Amino acid sequence: MKKCIALATLLTAVLALPQHSNAGGTAIPGYGSQAQPRAGAFVAKADDPSAIYHNPAGLVKMSGTVIQLGINLINFSQTFQRSGSYDDCTGAKCPVGGVPYAGQPYPKTENTSHGAVHVGDYAVVPLISVVSDLGLDLPMVFAAGVFAPSVGSADRDIDSDYILQSDPNSPPPPGRYDILKQEVAVLFPSLAVGYKVSEKLSLGARISWGFGSLKGVSSTWGERNYEEWEGLDAVFAVDASDSFVPAFGVGALYQPRPNVELGFNYRSAASLHTKGTGVPTTGTGLLLGGVEPLSPKVSGSLSCGPGGTIAAFAACVELELPRMASLGGRYYWEDGKGREMADIEFDVQWENWSNASNLVNLVDATTPAAIEGIPPSVIRHGFKDVFSFRLGGSYSIPLGKNTLGFRAGLAYDTETAETSWTRLDQDGFARTTAALGLAFEVPGWRFELSGGTVLEGTRVVDHGGCNPDDSNIGCSGNMEDPVANRNAPDPAQPTNEGRFQTQSPFNAGTYEQGYLFLGGGVTAWF
Repeated sequence: MKKCIALATLLTAVLALPQHSNAGGTAIPGYGSQAQPRAGAFVAKADDPSAIYHNPAGLVKMSGTVIQLGINLINFSQTFQRSGSYDDCTGAKCPVGGVPYAGQPYPKTENTSHGAVHVGDYAVVPLISVVSDLGLDLPMVFAAGVFAPSVGSADRDIDSDYILQSDPNSPPPPGRYDILKQEVAVLFPSLAVGYKVSEKLSLGARISWGFGSLKGVSSTWGERNYEEWEGLDAVFAVDASDSFVPAFGVGALYQPRPNVELGFNYRSAASLHTKGTGVPTTGTGLLLGGVEPLSPKVSGSLSCGPGGTIAAFAACVELELPRMASLGGRYYWEDGKGREMADIEFDVQWENWSNASNLVNLVDATTPAAIEGIPPSVIRHGFKDVFSFRLGGSYSIPLGKNTLGFRAGLAYDTETAETSWTRLDQDGFARTTAALGLAFEVPGWRFELSGGTVLEGTRVVDHGGCNPDDSNIGCSGNMEDPVANRNAPDPAQPTNEGRFQTQSPFNAGTYEQGYLFLGGGVTAWF
């Protein structure tokens, strides 16, 4: 009874937190209190309730009822020094005499977001999972849980206090065409089952009903704006959600010989089709006779649903979390009583980011020149598939009836985006992860702590000084590259069809990024 009360108290505390995740565009290796200090090398071991995420075939390694409450704490640091200086604005719609900050170098910016739920500078990423054989004499084990993988998030807060044209003497943020503020939350309540086919082979499957939400603020071009003058910008804030994000996973474990295990896990893609509202703030240079150029689209084909108003347009955002496949093998050592005392595991994981590269914004709005409504705005990231290599292991020391365990891991993930595509809103860096962990197990309980770092270093983006203007367009000899052939992002231009987007890369500069993470968990056996 005391164990049930203690777990109920912890469960209540964790469930009271919004299930929010904070990280970059790719997942931090390892999720859960045991996998994280192994740098994610867990697809073959998968012997605790986090197997619902890492490999549901591993559920068969547990009997009775097992409950795990875990928290990963992630601190993502990010700075950006944009190359060059602010351009002057001398066109017909520009301020008389230009802008006073012309020629000033761009200031260095920093991401200050720590997630909607955080402990100090660390965002909270929880895991809750219950595994049980239900007291049945069957070769099956069942599980239910909730996870919020860091792969689904990209929280940013970079000059989010910016107000369009609030001070004509102060320069606007240099990264505003990338992101000003972004909050992404994804939660996956899940059910899973593991089935022991034979002494050597086990299979598992998971189904999930996900929930997702996205809030974002960034600047767009209202019309061609090479000078990046605020008056020709529009700041757009979107708040959208999706209450049905289905996903699934399957896994397998195979023991070809004693003390050797092979594991496989596949996690499906998860597509978010969020709907909500979008609120634009329009620069003075875009006003038509003092009137806002956009109006809500209330008839015809509506992409985001009815109900849009001039104060809050109907808006939607489409994005995808990529499918992943992992393959791993491990060797483990046992003591004279058949208890596992140490193991070492090597995993390879593939992440299909090339199919999750673009984010699509849609707004049910129209302008006098766009009778059918403004076209979808595609935010391109130039992602490619990622491969990661993970080496981890554990070692246990018996202390009477108790056990002291040590864990460690190293991992390397290839880059999600080439250097020229580096952006602030998603993490495209290659990364090296190092992690350590400690566990203390007493009869019926295990307590775990871990920590580590993800090293990403510095990236310098150089477009060869490309800074287009009306007399020197594009980056290829006074000629714009076709959109499909460009190797850098351009400002979003919602009123232009995608194939007519103006080329004007904004991401040149120096980026510095990295992570620190901590973790902890409690596992109880009944």
